[in-house]
Amino acid sequence: MHSMAPASAEETDSWFYHDLGYDQLHAQGLDGEGITIAIVEVGPTQTHPTSKARTSNSSTSRKNARSSMKSEKSETWSTRRSQLVPRPLRHGSDVACVIVGQGGPGRIHGVAPKAKLLVFEQAVGLSDYTGPWPEGCKKHLLVNGAHMIQAEQLGADIFSYSLIGYTQPTNFMNAYWQMRGKALVVGSGNEKFVGATAAGLPGVVSVTATRPGNTATDWASEGPEITVGAPGEELILRDLEGNLDFRSRGTSFAAPIVASTLALGKQKWPDATYNQLIQSLTATASGDGTRTDKLGYGAINPTAFINNDPTQYPDEPITYPDSSRDDPD
Repeated sequence: MHSMAPASAEETDSWFYHDLGYDQLHAQGLDGEGITIAIVEVGPTQTHPTSKARTSNSSTSRKNARSSMKSEKSETWSTRRSQLVPRPLRHGSDVACVIVGQGGPGRIHGVAPKAKLLVFEQAVGLSDYTGPWPEGCKKHLLVNGAHMIQAEQLGADIFSYSLIGYTQPTNFMNAYWQMRGKALVVGSGNEKFVGATAAGLPGVVSVTATRPGNTATDWASEGPEITVGAPGEELILRDLEGNLDFRSRGTSFAAPIVASTLALGKQKWPDATYNQLIQSLTATASGDGTRTDKLGYGAINPTAFINNDPTQYPDEPITYPDSSRDDPD
């Protein structure tokens, strides 16, 4: 990532916010209100210029997963960082910003600014960026997607994963999530191949990245597990000092953009299931119903997706018959 000088207030939004019509959808009142999105992340930085976020923080999640945001929209977004973590990282802040950034002068617009956000902090001891495993922390509650049980109990509708590793859901945890009618979205990886172990499982939305023009990149993952492409290159986010960074990239950001877009779809079509919404998302993408390993069913088209009645599609999870991970049983 390369940092540049801060831009003016008019330049704080990435290309996709206007090019893909999210500004128009927000003007129509579609902002994610009433939908809860969960993420698992390296803890967001202690302060962030963009965020006065709508988040959820419960005593249960503090105890087991250290939910890392305040619950009041009026408060500055902050995090309860463990002293074991050697330094704050921007990844969690940027992922959250893509979802619930509040916009306004000098601040970045998220795709679903009025959605509720549940943040489960990445398990320490499972990453090069975190400290040793703390005494008393139950590892089994955090690995292999186990926090999805707690997220479901706390009312999450959509779970978005931008981290690849031990916290990725297993096929069993994905089955649990699918049976409860929820949506699971994963960033597929940044090294050409699909690195997310949950990608290709039935019902999972695996997202690769697109660049300005909403076309394929030359670095993001490709393969039979890809569902759609979404903006993930030349994004405007922030560096560790809070300065605007004009060259942020990664499927880490493409995935929460898709998760937030599904939230807008659920707000517009409350009677649709997430299976139907995902079917609609793929049907309205740039591939016109045909999939490729490069972009899956194509780059997302948010306005076409929102205007397309998802209840016309079967209430069935999307499958990936060319992937070895696809096992309907």
